[in-house]
This record gives sequence, structure tokens and C-alpha cells, in this order.
Amino acid sequence: MALYKYSEARFIDSLVGAGNVRIGTLFDYRKGEHKAGISDATEGTKLLTHEPAYEVLQGNTPRADSFSKHLGFNLVGPGRATFLDCKFERHIEACDCFIYCFSRKFSAAVLREFEGADACAQITSVPQFCEALTQALAARVAVKFEGVFPVRYQERIEQWNGANGGSHPALIKQPKFMMQHELRAIWSPLHDGPIDVQYIETSNAHRFCKRISTLAT
Repeated sequence: MALYKYSEARFIDSLVGAGNVRIGTLFDYRKGEHKAGISDATEGTKLLTHEPAYEVLQGNTPRADSFSKHLGFNLVGPGRATFLDCKFERHIEACDCFIYCFSRKFSAAVLREFEGADACAQITSVPQFCEALTQALAARVAVKFEGVFPVRYQERIEQWNGANGGSHPALIKQPKFMMQHELRAIWSPLHDGPIDVQYIETSNAHRFCKRISTLAT
């Protein structure tokens, strides 16, 4: 499957010419200095909620364990608790990580979603492209490549599904961005402390992408 990178022509040319890339961070995308279609002050966060009208929670069960893990209410031992017309809320924030964004759609409509973008590169081999980025990034900072994941377009207030933590906060974007059809390559840092955007001047990534026309509809 091919993926697509939209940006200004000068950045696309440097990508396909020399493998020049900017690998951002989750927290960096919160900054208002980014152009429309990129900046989101709520990146990496969500509010997990649960509003039982009536529920009996039995201890030492998978649901009780999940309740404790994801909503913070710890039922000790085999006892039980009854909830009536109450509400649980838990603010969740993802750890900062390195991110490189793509789109799975090639069209002029997607291009218009990114302010200032006027060019597009097709990633012809996603696994090899990401491996090249991983090698270049790992030469600067210790990281683990987690994979390429589709973004879920939803509100950041999410009802608990009763089984797990639901959508990962690093993969949530508001529905107004859904025309971007975004996927994210993610790398976790292998050290504690803050991380910074990485500007890679040359990499083998250019071998696995090419510039293409953006006149498609």
C-alpha cells in the first residue's frame, strides 16, 4: 500500500532528493505556531468517562480489574460495589513520542487540508521508508519504532467500553480533520526526559518515495 506526504514543494523536493525530513513530536503538534491542519492544542489527550445508572461491580473479575486500571476505582478482594447514577472521569495524556505523518488518500481535496501545501510525495514502500527513517533517527537518539497506525477521528471525550482503555490518545484527532485520512509512524524514546523535533538532512528514505502530481480529484 502506498502512502502520501503533503507539504510545501521545497520540503517535498528535499525529501525525494536527499531524504531530508522533519520528524515531529506529539507535544510539538500542540503549538499554535503550526499551520492550519497540523496544529492541535489537545494532541495526545482524552477524557475517559463512565456513567452507570446502576451497576454492581464484583471484585476479582476481569471487569473489576479493567475498571480499576482504566477508571482508577480499585475494588479490593472479592467484595462488590454498587454504583447508582454516578459518573467517573479520567483525564489521560499519552507520553511524548516521535511522529511522522502520512495520508492514505491521494487527491487535491486532501492537499487543501494542509495550509501552504502545494506538493505531494508518494511513499512507494512504507516498510523500507520507515526503516530508513528509523536508522536516521536512531543515529541521533535512542528510539523504538512502534509501527504505522491509522488515526481515529473522534471527540476527545470517550465513553469507557468496559473492556480496555479504548483509543490511544496519540492516535486521536478531532472529526474536523477526518478528510486528511492520516496515518502516523511512531517511535518511542528509550530514555526519560523531554524530547525535541529532529531535523534529518539526509537519509535513505528518498529511495522509497517520489514526487507526484497533485492534480487528482
